[in-house]
Amino acid sequence: MRKFLTVLAVTALLLSPVFSEEKADKDKEKRYQDIRKMLDASQATKMFEQMKGGIKASSAKLVKELNLEKDVELDEEIKKLKEEYLSKSYDLSMKLINMDEMINDMIPYYDKYLSNEDINAITAFYESPAGKRMIEANPKIMLEYMPKMYEKLGPKMKEKQAEIEKDTKEFTEKIKAIKDKKKKEKE
Repeated sequence: MRKFLTVLAVTALLLSPVFSEEKADKDKEKRYQDIRKMLDASQATKMFEQMKGGIKASSAKLVKELNLEKDVELDEEIKKLKEEYLSKSYDLSMKLINMDEMINDMIPYYDKYLSNEDINAITAFYESPAGKRMIEANPKIMLEYMPKMYEKLGPKMKEKQAEIEKDTKEFTEKIKAIKDKKKKEKE
């Protein structure tokens, strides 16, 4: 009987890490589900989708304010091509973003920085009437704010455009000089 109890105790000790790992996996899976619930309650995906339209409109406005044509009048055909290009570039950029994948990639960071109590409280807030009003208001606030931000950014960007172009030219010339030097050294 003593031998049986010893074998049973040793077996239990040996298997406890396995059961412990299974419990940890289940706990982590539950925690990730709770984080996903929090993100769903905050309607993170929906807010992003709503903001995409605002980003596109604001980007187009910024491009216009920057006057990338450098004060050259463009004929209508060229303007149309430019708009199609900007639209296509934007659409391609947005297609690169898979919201489910992004949210799954974000979950470990929420796991790292938020406690279970935080996650539950945040979820409860977003499920409350005030949280739902916030969810409803946020995209509207951002749509109104983004053009204002670009109004401030546009002139500042325009002021810095010459400096950026100068820096880019200097950078390009330095790279060319280094490449030329290395090419001569090889000869």
